[in-house]
Amino acid sequence: MLLLLYASRATPGPDVPVMLLLAKDKLVLLLPYASSSNNTNITFANNNITGTYGVYLYAYSSNNTNITFANNNITGVSYGVYVYLYNGNVKGVNFLNNTINATSGDGFYFYTGGGVTNVTDFVVSGNTIFATNAGLNFTGLSAGSLVNVTVEYNRIIASFGVNVTGHNDNSIFDRNWWGVNDITGMILGVDTFNHFILNITNTSSLDGVHFGDNVSFMLLVLNTTLSNDGVEFLPDFVVNGTFNGDDFNSSRVDGFVYNATATFGVQTLAATLDNVDDNVAFNSLQLTTNSSIIVSNDSVSIGNNVTISGQLANYTGITGVNVTVDGNLYTDVSVNGTGGWNFNYTTNCTGTITVSVTYAGNDNYTAFSNSTSFEVVKNSTNSSIIVASVQIGTNAIISGELVGYVGNGSDILTVSVDGNVYDNIIINSTGGWSLNYTTNRTGNIIITVSYVGNENYTAFINASSFTVILNDTNSSIVVNPETVNIGNNVTISGELVGYVGNGSDILTVSVDDNVYNDVTINSTGGWSLNYTTNRTGNITVSVNYAGNENYTAFNNATSFLVAKNGVNSSINIPSNIKVGDSIIIDGVLADENGNPIANTTITVIIDGENFNVTTADNGSWNINYTPTHAGDFNINVTWEGNDNYTSFTNNTNFNVNKLATYSSIDLSADFRIGKTTVISGVLLDEEDNTIADSELEITIDGKKHLVKTNSNGYWYLTYKPEKTGKTTVVLNFNGDTKYLGFTNSTSFDVKKGETFTNVTVNENKNGSVDLIVKVVDEDGDTIPDYKVNLELDGKYIGSVITDSDGVGIFHIPNSKLTSGKHKITVSSDNENYFSNLAFAEFETKNNNNTNNTNNTNSTNGNGNKTSDNPVAIATMKKTGIPIIAIILVLISIFGISLRRKQ
Repeated sequence: MLLLLYASRATPGPDVPVMLLLAKDKLVLLLPYASSSNNTNITFANNNITGTYGVYLYAYSSNNTNITFANNNITGVSYGVYVYLYNGNVKGVNFLNNTINATSGDGFYFYTGGGVTNVTDFVVSGNTIFATNAGLNFTGLSAGSLVNVTVEYNRIIASFGVNVTGHNDNSIFDRNWWGVNDITGMILGVDTFNHFILNITNTSSLDGVHFGDNVSFMLLVLNTTLSNDGVEFLPDFVVNGTFNGDDFNSSRVDGFVYNATATFGVQTLAATLDNVDDNVAFNSLQLTTNSSIIVSNDSVSIGNNVTISGQLANYTGITGVNVTVDGNLYTDVSVNGTGGWNFNYTTNCTGTITVSVTYAGNDNYTAFSNSTSFEVVKNSTNSSIIVASVQIGTNAIISGELVGYVGNGSDILTVSVDGNVYDNIIINSTGGWSLNYTTNRTGNIIITVSYVGNENYTAFINASSFTVILNDTNSSIVVNPETVNIGNNVTISGELVGYVGNGSDILTVSVDDNVYNDVTINSTGGWSLNYTTNRTGNITVSVNYAGNENYTAFNNATSFLVAKNGVNSSINIPSNIKVGDSIIIDGVLADENGNPIANTTITVIIDGENFNVTTADNGSWNINYTPTHAGDFNINVTWEGNDNYTSFTNNTNFNVNKLATYSSIDLSADFRIGKTTVISGVLLDEEDNTIADSELEITIDGKKHLVKTNSNGYWYLTYKPEKTGKTTVVLNFNGDTKYLGFTNSTSFDVKKGETFTNVTVNENKNGSVDLIVKVVDEDGDTIPDYKVNLELDGKYIGSVITDSDGVGIFHIPNSKLTSGKHKITVSSDNENYFSNLAFAEFETKNNNNTNNTNNTNSTNGNGNKTSDNPVAIATMKKTGIPIIAIILVLISIFGISLRRKQ
């Protein structure tokens, strides 16, 4: 795109617009020919302008004021902005906050087409200028032209920034970023007072920086003051950098200032802008810290809970400290967000208790250790004694707790119960103790508890008592197993509730009216007896106890059911069964416990056929069975049961395999074309038994034939080959319900036959001739459907195919015959027979063909009237040489016909 601003120097008039606005993203070509010399307030804003000359500013007037290009993207090839001064000055032009890109030339180029011209009040500010040559080039002005421009706060990336050599008139080229720090040789024809450089400048001292300190750096500063004054007026671009390897960027929004938070060690800050790099490194030191130690409760007794706490000084980010109390280490005690920590400790010894707090340090903090101590005084104690209400034989839990006691679980005390001394009762860490005591008499029971004391607690003695009363009791009755069958041994047992004795007491048990009156009760009330069931049904059990000095009498009863025994039978079947095999199927009838059941008749159903069989003394049974067909056979064994045994049904199955089959293919020794032969064989099973009345399929050269075996398994097929060469025979048996099928194949060679051809020439009354051809093989048998080719005097005249008698007739009309001798040649190209040429010669004289009424050939003789007057006969053998050469001369004028035979 090309933007051309054209203003004419003329007298004032009404035709020049006061303000022109170039619409966004559109190419506008302005060529107003104005009568005024003061065109004002022309603004081009927010456009994308592209062309060989991005903006072509063509100024005719010396008083162009306030022409502004703002916030445009201007792209040109040779120039970004081309300012053409014809014969007048240029002034009042502003390029503000544009991006100007000259891909192969100058960013700004000023050129005079006439005399001396001046550039004044021309402002270039806040722009990004990319150029391959000069950022601003004034060398195109004529000698004597003066330049007074203000170029500031720009980012100018070019081979050299400006060339105003010989034209500068107090121009300002300060506060720009020229793409490099050292601008020596890049600013031609003018001196600058300052420019922006990429220089990492800290705003506070880097001495004594510690972990967590905030440090601020200016990245883009003036080379003279090393301050970032005015960076907010630069165009929008970023400085990229890293702090300790972490990426960041900074722009005019934050004043090109980066604020860093120091970690421990060497801190590295690096920045990059337009291929200029800078970096700085400084040290960050560890912070020192310590912790106070506070123990609550100045007066502490053994077993008291105390709170130990502290506060870290100069805290930032420490998560835990180690605390040791009386040699007990508590690692990583949590530190809260303000540096405080605390935990609870229960004292377990008297004397001076030392508390120390340590921290191993890390990258940010140094290590420290601090300690203090507190006193724990000796404590007095006693123990409660607790006993629940008990009866004779009850397990009584006698327990207590020492008041204020804290220990390590190794201390003991002595407990005496009804004169029984237990001197090793352990006191747990909180002062609790207990023992189990089983009462064995009624009355008042005395308990005494004594403690000798230790370094932390004083000694004491305490006593109490409880009463054991007479106990009611009863007995459970348990039958095991729960499921009982006839003949089972069962255990009948029970336990007297709350009973304690010496093992001499007895009770009476009755089972199905069988009385057992000496069943012993053990010391814990348990009793049992073994009983063998001898009938099915409901069995009653009653238990009677007469009582003693500690327990009352009782009666209890229950019952259990004796069920029938389950029954089943195994079924054993041999493997690999084939049709016709005589097999034994057997099994054993037994109850659920594996006991055999003898002399019992069961029913066995095989493939729908019923067999009744009686078991032997050992419960076994067997059946002889012969399967008559192949397939899956189902066996069902059933019995209806009796008073002691349940009924059952068992099923299984077995597979009967078909018999494999085979048949030979027997061939005659010699196969010749056209000769009937016999192909035969015998169909056998895998045990060499013949298979009668079975149909087989024989395929010979793709043609299928069906044969059936006779009573001896024999089959045959009569076959006459129709072509020579190798012939394949495929025998296929599809099988049936008893036999598997098979496929067998063989092949044989069919030899060529020999032919003998007899040719008879018969003259007809109209002068035509019939050729009678008869073909036989070497055995004299006629050959039907045999094609022979005929030539008359060396010229092919047609062919004839023999009929079922081996004869073919060909008619030659008189129109085809001339007077004189003629020669008939007979040949064949049948690939199934050896054959050569046969010849016959005859002679005709004064042949009159005017009476010829039939000029057609015939291959079968139909429709052709012939005489029985042969004029020539020839026979062709394998050699093709006639047995006797025949020459027949017909003398038609005498009406004589001659015939010769071989």
